[in-house]
Amino acid sequence: MRFLIHALSVTNASGRHVLLGHLKGLAERTVGRHEYVVLWHPGNRDIVRDLGPNVAWVQCPAGCAHWVGRAAWERMFLARVCRARGIDGAFTPAGHAMPLSGIPQIVFCQNPWALVGGLSRGLAGHLKAALQRRSYRHAVRRADVMVFNSRFMEAAYRSNAGQAPRNVFIAHQGVDEETFAAAACSSVARVPGLIVSVSAMAPHKDVGTLLRAFAILRDRFCFSARLKLVGAWPDRRYETAMRALMEELGVARSVELCGHVSREDLHAAYASASVFALFSRCESFGIPAVEAQAFGTPVVGADCCATREIGGDGGLYVAPGDAESAARVMHEALTRDDRWRELSARAKANAERFRWAACAADMAAAFERLACL
Repeated sequence: MRFLIHALSVTNASGRHVLLGHLKGLAERTVGRHEYVVLWHPGNRDIVRDLGPNVAWVQCPAGCAHWVGRAAWERMFLARVCRARGIDGAFTPAGHAMPLSGIPQIVFCQNPWALVGGLSRGLAGHLKAALQRRSYRHAVRRADVMVFNSRFMEAAYRSNAGQAPRNVFIAHQGVDEETFAAAACSSVARVPGLIVSVSAMAPHKDVGTLLRAFAILRDRFCFSARLKLVGAWPDRRYETAMRALMEELGVARSVELCGHVSREDLHAAYASASVFALFSRCESFGIPAVEAQAFGTPVVGADCCATREIGGDGGLYVAPGDAESAARVMHEALTRDDRWRELSARAKANAERFRWAACAADMAAAFERLACL
């Protein structure tokens, strides 16, 4: 079969990581049986690479980088492209069904933002979230196969649609072999008391709870800890608010804001950390948490969305927003050597679940189901 891979919505690092990991696995497994035609635009040209003889790349207009222009282009040209390329099945990682008739579709669902309450801000944000929820309901009715990156996402789609999707598969994100290799040969020493958090530092990542827990750890538990925040701040107002909170809590001198770092420095952060923190209120997976676990770093996270599902027993979990409980469990992990060693071993074992070979096999099973319909 010849599959269309609708990659026009893939515009951030996480999306590129997921798409290319799955596509590489699909291409390798199906040489001589399936072909893949991938749509891209100038804004995400960095996804274009040689993935084998059965992967072709088709450039689309630059306007497809924005969801409004993308939707207009889909309505006018997508069916025409499918006819011209002899497409037998279509795949989108955007969580919604494409405006195609007569072509079976796989919809991959990994964006929880519109399905988690309390995240939308302003009239435009509420409107966008409402439109996304409506589109997701349509996907449940229209898609022939639905793939979710976690059980949490499957439940969220089912609840939003009020009905169960058909032909459901769970295909997790994988961790790159480069990360596992770096973990296996790392010579970076653990830094006692170092807590690391890696993410795009957006409001839903709840940096405030982490800062408050860190302050309690230092003041109430009298534990000399350090905190390293790795990642860009897409919302400058939020960054300003969090910097002000650091000053208010008296922890600014113990917190390092690293911004975006190289892959090498990221691996060093994972390896040197004693605890990895993830208190996000909106997480469909959590790639950095699993990457940290590959280095044997235990996770302390908010018990919501997919965090516990993905982190498994290589972590400790507290109610969202509960800074006191977060400080208590971090203190436990940081001060009890036997407990830390147990959590570290479990973290490494849990990370093994997310080798790309296994994750891509789950996605390949979804494509085989579509081929049989």
